[in-house]
Parts: sequence; structure tokens; C-alpha cells
Amino acid sequence: MLDWKFIIIGLGLAVVLGQFIGTIKDGIFLSFLISGIIVGYLVDNGYKNGAIHGLITGSLGGLIVVILIFATFQILAHFGRNQFLVQFFGNLY
Repeated sequence: MLDWKFIIIGLGLAVVLGQFIGTIKDGIFLSFLISGIIVGYLVDNGYKNGAIHGLITGSLGGLIVVILIFATFQILAHFGRNQFLVQFFGNLY
């Protein structure tokens, strides 16, 4: 049984950690890895259940980040701020 309380806590923790260590290379990856490990530890229903919760936390967090990055690129491309983005995402319209 999934405990969504810990998954949501892990997503919040990943966002906070991402703000602090996101400036270094692979900082976003590290923030989701650390939050997944912490959530897996907090669930406390065995290794298998902790691993499932950590995997879901990391996957949902990564999906949210990818969607936000894609939306940011779309907005920048729409307003013509970066010609590379306009050319790259121009085929998606």
C-alpha cells in the first residue's frame, strides 16, 4: 500500500534540495536521489516497500521537472528569446 504522505513530503524535499544544490552539475539529479533515499527510509515497512516509495518519488519528481523545463522552453520560444529554441521546438507546433 502506497503512503502518499511520504511521497508528497519527498517531492517537497526534492524541490527544496534542488534549490540549494541545483546550481552544481547534476544537482537536480542528486536532489531527487537524496529525497528518494530519505522517503524510502521513512516509510519503514521493509526494504521492498521503501524502494517502491523512493522510486515513485524520484519518478514523479523527474517528470515534474521535465514538464517544467519543456514549458519554460516553449514560453521562451514563443516570445522569440532564443533562436535555437525557436528552431528546435518549431516542429512541435
